[in-house]
Amino acid sequence: MFVFLLVTGAAIGAALVYLPVLARPVIVQLAENAGIAGVDFTIDSIGWREASLTGLTLAATDTDTGTGTGTDENTSPDLTVGAARVTYDVAGLLRGRADRLVLESVRLAGEVTEDGTVHLPLLSRFSGGEGAGASGGFADLPLDGIEVTDAQLALATPEGPHVVTVDGMLDLSTHPRAELTLGVAGDAVSLSGDITAGMSGQWIKLAADALEAEIDLPGLPGRLALAKGAIALEAPGLEGGTGTLSGDLRFVRRDGDDLPLREASGRLDIGMTYDQGLLRLALPACSRVDLVWDRAQPIRAKSIDLCADGGRDVAGLRLGPAAGEPAWTVRALAEVEGFSYGTLVTGQMPDLAIDARQDADRGLVVSADMSGGKLRLPGQGIELAGLRGRVTLAPGHAGEAGRLDLTRADMRDLQAAPRFAPVVASADLSLDALGEDGWTKGRISGPVRVALPAGQSLARGTVTHDLRSGRGRLSFGTGTLLFSEKGMQPQALAPVLRGVVAAVNGQASVDGSLSWTRNGVSASGATVEMEGLGLQASAARFEGISGTLEFSSLVPVRTKGPQAIAIGVVDPGVPITGGVALVTVGDNGDVVIENAQWPFADGQLVLTSGALNTRASVQHAELAALQVNLATLLTLIDMDGLSGEGTLGGRVPIEIRDGTVFITKARLAAEPGGVLRYSSAGTDAAAERSEGANIAFKALENFRFEVLSVELDGPMDGDLALTVELKGANPELLEGYPVHLTIRTEGAFLELLRRGTVGFRALDVVRGTDQTGGVTIERVPPGP
Repeated sequence: MFVFLLVTGAAIGAALVYLPVLARPVIVQLAENAGIAGVDFTIDSIGWREASLTGLTLAATDTDTGTGTGTDENTSPDLTVGAARVTYDVAGLLRGRADRLVLESVRLAGEVTEDGTVHLPLLSRFSGGEGAGASGGFADLPLDGIEVTDAQLALATPEGPHVVTVDGMLDLSTHPRAELTLGVAGDAVSLSGDITAGMSGQWIKLAADALEAEIDLPGLPGRLALAKGAIALEAPGLEGGTGTLSGDLRFVRRDGDDLPLREASGRLDIGMTYDQGLLRLALPACSRVDLVWDRAQPIRAKSIDLCADGGRDVAGLRLGPAAGEPAWTVRALAEVEGFSYGTLVTGQMPDLAIDARQDADRGLVVSADMSGGKLRLPGQGIELAGLRGRVTLAPGHAGEAGRLDLTRADMRDLQAAPRFAPVVASADLSLDALGEDGWTKGRISGPVRVALPAGQSLARGTVTHDLRSGRGRLSFGTGTLLFSEKGMQPQALAPVLRGVVAAVNGQASVDGSLSWTRNGVSASGATVEMEGLGLQASAARFEGISGTLEFSSLVPVRTKGPQAIAIGVVDPGVPITGGVALVTVGDNGDVVIENAQWPFADGQLVLTSGALNTRASVQHAELAALQVNLATLLTLIDMDGLSGEGTLGGRVPIEIRDGTVFITKARLAAEPGGVLRYSSAGTDAAAERSEGANIAFKALENFRFEVLSVELDGPMDGDLALTVELKGANPELLEGYPVHLTIRTEGAFLELLRRGTVGFRALDVVRGTDQTGGVTIERVPPGP
């Protein structure tokens, strides 16, 4: 029995002594079976079920031959391991297989090239380089599992050194599974997170939680960070699969970069589908991105909502797309906080629904549906609100034309005294060469339209604008605008005309242009053609206004000096036809009429001093009556039984206050004398009741006057004071006895002219002065 125990103990001792000798070639063979050559290590301890190794190295690889070169002091090994522990059983070792490999303080080296390729010599050998086994790869490792603590991969990159750290386990049993804590540290990229992966048959599942990442590459304008990130992937193989990506994403601009966007942040929730080389991204719901801009920037969107459009995938990325096939599309909603373009445009941009499409033929194409907004053009004093339309851009393509299709923009005047009523604008504009030198260095051009809110067309034109220089031009024409009392009225288009004109009929047309720079309007002008316009003003009815007005400026409105127009008829009670006048529109919008003249009763009425200003509350002017034929005038007055011969002249001072015309002591007189004949049934009846009246009216039947003067004073739309003075005689009465008649009365202007007030009243004439019904007749004895 003692001998048996001694022999057994000796055998065990010998086995323990010779086990390292037995294990070392087995471990080396295991490595070679996996395609790894040049392994060196020291076995510190070994037992029946576990061995501890130190100084584990994998010799550097000869880049020409792909074979190990040993441990030359001038080269660094591909892999070093501070400590390793292998668990096994003797039977497994004899079969060439171990249970688990535990690695500590692993150090691995690699390189990332300029084109982004990751080069790891160990992995290239491990996956089937020269000298590798027939199959190679993780699937052929003679292990059931690997545990790693403090593993570091040192990568040399164009952006500087980076270190990847890994802690975790890899289960290589029937259903492979991995649980890892991953980290990346470097100047350009940093990352940390927990990763689990598993495989069941052909199905691969991967999940990452608690992801924290920062990317700060030199080619980017700032730092990109991901917090609380998570990834979940599930795929039947390498040809396809589905998954999700979520996390809090944040971008911060690098100091010194001229990017206008300072910061962007938002929650990312994306669904992913990969199938035969195409990765498609889908948003299960809208994801909002909040934006912070420099205040001086033209457009400041405070947020963008990335949304699925009608359930469609919103983004796709194809690796090596076929010709003509879309590479990716995305849709976003942008709520714009503020907008300014120099002093030309400021205000609130419309909300944008943005579609971006990566096309293999045309490249990137971006379209944006806009809605709402409120923009102001300070130089013109104009506001555009409620914009609706679509912008289409194709940046990155020299000469590629985008489009701005503006369906509607409500336009209104911002001045305290509006120059025009609210209208609706629309446009179909091409955005030329926006991609050649950037987003703001192209040209906008195309047709524009202006209409009334009810839809009636007002004007059409063409606009061009150079985004680089900020210069632009609009040319426009209204065509023929028809005015009628029951239809369109100019005062509905230009509120400044309210209370000035009414009941307008006839037609007019306008052709003009407007030029601008970033500082505002630089030049403008227009030509207005009027034909047969009729209108009611406070003083009279005007008809047949025709002519051409040339405007040297539209902002402010100003004519090229005085402009001549024809006025067919002015009817203040007596029609005055065939007039002409000089019209001037000043910088403050005043319409001034001067040097007006009309043919009147074979003579003329001329505006000899002052001017008529449509905007002045009080204005003064004077009309001169020149060579007025008395016979023609009395025909115009059309009073039964009244006729005469002679020539009148004089002046008619007028004052206009708050739209009311006042005649102030107007006086017309005969030049030098003439004949006045007046006889009617009314005068006969008056003559029967008074001998004096009988003499007076008999004298008027054929009165040869030396003096005939008429004075008027008072408002045109109220009671005028009328004084008529006659001096002369009837040669057929009392041997030409001299008579001096003074007739004073008051009444409305039209009544005085058309109803013959004097003739309708019974007059009594006595010595001295008699007054009857407001009419005074004086019989003046002849002088000594």
